[in-house]
Amino acid sequence: MSVHPRTQLEQDPRLWRASQQKAGHCQGVASGFEALDQLLATSGWPQGALIECHSPLNGIGELQLFAHAMHQCVHSEAALFWVDPPHAPYPPALEGMGLPPKHCFMVRTGSRADHIWTLEQLLGSSAVGMVMGWSRRRDPAALRRLQLALEESQTLGVLITPQEGTSQASPAPMRLALDAVPGANQLRVTLLRQRGGQAGSRTLTLPPVIPHQTV
Repeated sequence: MSVHPRTQLEQDPRLWRASQQKAGHCQGVASGFEALDQLLATSGWPQGALIECHSPLNGIGELQLFAHAMHQCVHSEAALFWVDPPHAPYPPALEGMGLPPKHCFMVRTGSRADHIWTLEQLLGSSAVGMVMGWSRRRDPAALRRLQLALEESQTLGVLITPQEGTSQASPAPMRLALDAVPGANQLRVTLLRQRGGQAGSRTLTLPPVIPHQTV
């Protein structure tokens, strides 16, 4: 049986449908990068919408990419959570990024089921300002659970997933591909999809993890 070209197109995970646009205004949190905010439909990171970041490696600048949003979170006295980060946060680096440790929490889970359950509970809590999670593999059904939890709380939710998932379908309203620029403290951010906006890419110069101190 042949497949109609239109059917093939509609099944493409890169396709955004106008019917996916939710009613109402989605709040945005400034990214700290003017060039990126100009590309984002909400002039910043959307709240209540899962941001899935596909990354080939951990530690290529994902924390610096969201550093401004994390700073805004703790500045408003809201809790910031990291779930299963590849490395434990370095307190001096957190202080340098303007993130008081008293507002920052790290959670380690023992299984895939616990990982998803923890993310779901945190993302669905109105007492949490921002959640960043690192997942070793993708599960569209789990991503849908996380998105539904976010819609109830309007928390800022970011999930770092493997790069090979970019060709697979996802219920996440926003999907990014991250790539480090060799020989430079820069990160290439490719916006694969966003709700209410277009795709595009920007090369961003990342701030130092620990700002230089002047004597």
